[in-house]
Amino acid sequence: MKKIIIAFVVIFIANLGCKKISNTDGLCACSPIQYPGISLVIKNAANLDLLNPANKEAYALSQIKLFQKDDKGGEKQVSFFLRPTFSYGSEKFNYYQLYSEEMIALARTKQPIFYLKLGDGTPYELNLELKEGMPDAGKLLIDKKEAPKETGELAKYNASIFYLNL
Repeated sequence: MKKIIIAFVVIFIANLGCKKISNTDGLCACSPIQYPGISLVIKNAANLDLLNPANKEAYALSQIKLFQKDDKGGEKQVSFFLRPTFSYGSEKFNYYQLYSEEMIALARTKQPIFYLKLGDGTPYELNLELKEGMPDAGKLLIDKKEAPKETGELAKYNASIFYLNL
């Protein structure tokens, strides 16, 4: 009988620990932490999504390399994944995106210069400019030219969607 009472007490305490006590929008104890990330859409001149695996010209995940250079010129991989299309409200975003949370975190602590290599091509230099006091990216410079940023309704979902037009 003691074991049953102890089990109920443990379940009761765990249940209270995961409940929001007030009506504020703060995190509860069980909410996963989400870090801001940066999304990069890669398309060609004909607006063909070059990250969508359904397209013949698309880059496979194994053909994409995102990295930083250390003081000795070595490459340090930066984690990313390919995020599929999504909907936000009535808006549909029809492009796959290269998505990285680590880029934002590294840009806050170190020099915000990254390199993106697609296939056998020359790496693109990515400079990330962060907004002061804001969690998302303000600008993305690709080879020293400002990358177009998503505007409109979808920018409310993720204010850090940028475009690389090849």
